[in-house]
Order: sequence, then C-alpha cells, then structure tokens
Amino acid sequence: MADSGTDKVRQNINNSFVRKQTAIYALCLHYSALALKYFRAEQAANKFWTNRTYLAMDTVFSGAYKEYNLVGWFMAHTLQYGIYLENANNEKHASLAPTINHFYAPFMRDLRSLYAD
Repeated sequence: MADSGTDKVRQNINNSFVRKQTAIYALCLHYSALALKYFRAEQAANKFWTNRTYLAMDTVFSGAYKEYNLVGWFMAHTLQYGIYLENANNEKHASLAPTINHFYAPFMRDLRSLYAD
C-alpha cells in the first residue's frame, strides 16, 4: 500500500515541473516570434544580404518545441541555399545565428526569472 503523503509530494513535484515546462515553452514561443519579427525588419533593409527576390527572407521561419524534457526555440531557412547564406564567405551573410544571439541575453534573463519564484 502506497503512502498517501509520499504520493501527494510526488504529484506536487510533478505538477510544479509541468507548470515550469509550460511557462518555458510559452517564453520560447514569445522569443521565436520576436526573433522572426526582428529578422524580417532587419532583412527588409538588406542587413544580412541583398534581397533580390525576397524568397530567402520570406521563407525563414521560427518556432518552439517541447519534447520529453527538452524545451527550446529555433529559426531556420526552408530553401536549400539557406545553408550557403549562413556559412559562405566566412559567414559574411549569416542571419540566423546573429538574430538568435541578439535575443540571447534577454531570453536568459526572462528564463532565470521563471526560477526566481
């Protein structure tokens, strides 16, 4: 027979974990949207490379994921030559890593604040 006090503590710990994971996922969704908006605004002014067809810019996307105990956010190109834009010429035209790095400090600050409670 299981101890009901132990079961209650175990359930409370699990509920706390699920709440934190959900809050982190929401934060990741927020930052993925901010990053995409920032990227599009900067690239509309040709910050990273010269837009010729706007296809590369228009097909960049971002999102968040929650799988098992992992939660995070990302940005990606849908075009085959996206990897070229990011890596060619000593990453001269890289856009995704600089965009993500732009949001690293505020994301980490907000993430830490979730654990300050």
